[in-house]
Formats: sequence, C-alpha cells, structure tokens
Amino acid sequence: EMTMNKIKLLHCADLHLGSDGSLIPERAGERKVELLGTFRKITNLCAEEAVDVLLIAGDLFEGSNVGVETVASVKAYLGEIPTWVFIAPGNHDYVGLDSPYLDKDWPDNVKIFKGGLERVDLPDKAAVVYGAGFESTYVKRSLLDFPEDVDGTKINLCVVHGEVVSEGGESNYHGITPGILAGSQMDYVALGHIHKRTELQTIGGTTYAYSGCP
Repeated sequence: EMTMNKIKLLHCADLHLGSDGSLIPERAGERKVELLGTFRKITNLCAEEAVDVLLIAGDLFEGSNVGVETVASVKAYLGEIPTWVFIAPGNHDYVGLDSPYLDKDWPDNVKIFKGGLERVDLPDKAAVVYGAGFESTYVKRSLLDFPEDVDGTKINLCVVHGEVVSEGGESNYHGITPGILAGSQMDYVALGHIHKRTELQTIGGTTYAYSGCP
C-alpha cells in the first residue's frame, strides 16, 4: 500500500541579520531591530503552521562580527519552535574562525552545515536533508557531490547557498549547474544568494527555487 509521504517546509535565506543598512547611519539601530523582527515572524510562522523543516539557505547573518545579542535572539527563537532547522552558511556568514556557528550552545533542533555535503535523516519522518556550507567568502568548486545511492523512497531535500549558472559556467559564489540539479535526485533544493524570489523551477525530477530576501 502506497502512503503519501508529506512534509511541510519553510525556506528562507538572505536575512543579513546584524546589517545596519548603513546608507542611513542614524537609522542603523532601528534597521537591525526590523530585520530581527522579520526573522521572528518566520519562526512564529513555523510554530503556527506546524512546519516540519525550516531551511535557511545562507546569509542569515551579515557577517561573523554580528552582535552577541542578535545571535542570542536567533538561538532563542529557533529553540522555541517544534521544527527541525537546517542552516547552510553563505558568503556573508561563512564558517570562519570567529563564526557564531561554531558556538556550542545552538539549540538541539538546529543543524548547521559547516563544510562539505552532509546528510541528516529526520528521525520521525521519511525525509532526508542534505546541506553544505561556505567556509570562506568565495567557493569556486561545487559543494554538491550527491551520493549515487540517494533513497528514492524518502523525501530528499537540500539546502545550500550559491548561484545557478549555465552548463560549463562558473561563479565565485558556488556555481550550481543545471546538470548538478538534474542529476541530484533531490525532490527540492532550497537556494540562497540571489535576493529576488524565483518561482519553483523543475529540472530532471528536481524542483528548486530562491526564496529571495524575506
């Protein structure tokens, strides 16, 4: 008997928390609070909608020198929700030596991808999340070396920061080619980096999209 495998997910990216929008210096503090408020709306939505998985596709923070209060708020908001959270660091919030992503006190429901492609099986769902993270500002080689034995009986999700390029194209910000997407065997790839939302695109059996800035 076939049972429909379902999962409810929320995909966001490019929040750039801690950015002061420094074009207007006197509004810097206000802007930081607004950005954090937007993130709070996202986590509230996860709770209200009983979202299973929150995929954050990079540039959650503007940089590694983001204020401790901002980081503490993000950890608190994420720790309060009944949702599995997956963060794929991007070119602004890459995992460097002083990255908040290396802190030991992230909530238990949060998984941060700190380098090459990793796989996480969701304990209570027939779903798997793959992800990778930037370790420096520029990533010129693909982080997406998907295994050949992806389990097609499960829902396969991927979260990553990068730039979709044409076949044979390159990018300093993790170029992702149509061939990589088509051959990935993923059901959905949640992308970050491009600040404009795209419609859902499908190539091969894989659907992908940029969420854009919230």
